[in-house]
Amino acid sequence: MIYPEIRMILFFTRNIRLADWHRVGSTKREVAIYQKLRDYNVHTEFITYGQRDDARLASEIIDMPVHVNYLSLKPRRYERWLSYLHALPLRRADVYKTNQTNGADIALAAAKQWHKPLIARFGYMHSFNIGKQHGEESRVAQTARQLEADVFSQAQAVIGTTERLTNEVQERFPSADVYTVPNYVETDHFAPMDIPKQVDVTYVGRLHPEKNVEALLDALIDTPYTCRIIGDGQQAKMFRDKYSPFQDRISFLGQISNADLPRYLNESRIFIMPSLYEGHPKAVIEAMSSGCAVIGTNVVGTREVIDHAHNGWLCETSPESIRESIQHLMSDEAQRHQLGKNARQYVLDNYDLDHIAETEYQVIRQVVEQAQYKK
Repeated sequence: MIYPEIRMILFFTRNIRLADWHRVGSTKREVAIYQKLRDYNVHTEFITYGQRDDARLASEIIDMPVHVNYLSLKPRRYERWLSYLHALPLRRADVYKTNQTNGADIALAAAKQWHKPLIARFGYMHSFNIGKQHGEESRVAQTARQLEADVFSQAQAVIGTTERLTNEVQERFPSADVYTVPNYVETDHFAPMDIPKQVDVTYVGRLHPEKNVEALLDALIDTPYTCRIIGDGQQAKMFRDKYSPFQDRISFLGQISNADLPRYLNESRIFIMPSLYEGHPKAVIEAMSSGCAVIGTNVVGTREVIDHAHNGWLCETSPESIRESIQHLMSDEAQRHQLGKNARQYVLDNYDLDHIAETEYQVIRQVVEQAQYKK
């Protein structure tokens, strides 16, 4: 089949650089869908908040154009002048897309200036997370809600990663054209491996309060189980100091490249995500794709992915509930094996990259065709 050529601009999340993706080892994962979309003749260019170092890095690690803050402007000034600094790629593009809601106002302004359609993609409700961190009535939460109102009500299409998220947008903005396109997994990369288990429990993610990692670590103190904590964040030093007496069982590995994660996941008997809330947790579905027995807390985002006792195990957010769930699965190898097998099949059926790329392409093509029809 011959697909019409489409040029798309992806706006990075506010203040995020290509170097940030590279530092946490997620570049390959983040760009995989845009590489796959080339099969449909969709050619993507990126606009980042990085400076010339982003341009140099792009030439080394990805084969798609990256447009950067080459004048080294202050962030606010860069946002103000972005539409002019990148006028050439913005004018020739057929459609713009956001990576998350934070910063989507910049994409919306550019779309209005250059008369281009906008696809507003989001993986979590920005205002919900801000409200949890700073209070529902805080100024930053009100600003986040206003940003969502502006973007979701004016974008030509809104893509959310779960039906819960897209239903919420549809309820708030009935006229919005809303689609559900889940996060994807490179299932050939995140796959079961025939290697020995070396650790009991593994966590992968940011070390921030909403991830509830402290409850996991407290749950493990009075057990014999070993644990790997993969990731970094504001609580990293505090955790290393507080749990140093248990360093023979609890290891803090920092950031691990996305290329190496499947091996670490396969070396673990259990993967756990103890969060207080989630959007559509990539780490969980990558662990499931790797055939792990996954424990997740029974919270928004995670419970939409885990079917309790079928493709994973749900617990509450307290250390006691987390400990009981770990002890239960550690005592039943057969159940761990079955949960991992079911989890792998669930991801193949729902989140395989090929399937998600085709679904996203249909949204992109529809938006572009509607925009061309209106001209």
